[in-house]
Amino acid sequence: MTPETGVRTVYRRRMEQLFRGRGQAAVQQLVDELTEQWTVESEPWEAAAHLFLDDIIEPADTRRVVARSIEIAWGPPDRKNRAGSPGCCRNMRATHGLPLIETKE
Repeated sequence: MTPETGVRTVYRRRMEQLFRGRGQAAVQQLVDELTEQWTVESEPWEAAAHLFLDDIIEPADTRRVVARSIEIAWGPPDRKNRAGSPGCCRNMRATHGLPLIETKE
């Protein structure tokens, strides 16, 4: 959704009241102001500044970062379960033959 579409959706009632009281020019001025604000706030850098994102990665690093994140999510190997145990997520590397992807840190 574009910022202008979002503004027109979220502020529809306010815009209707403004139109009845002050006319279309006032509505357009409000839409322009709010659209500018929403455009700035929807930038990924703005979201990162508010800690809504964990990281912004370069497209070339996507595979490495996703692989490392999966490794972290799986946690350390579960030594209690055998590699072929059904439902044992931590042993998926052994069960499905998924390679351990090394990352440079």
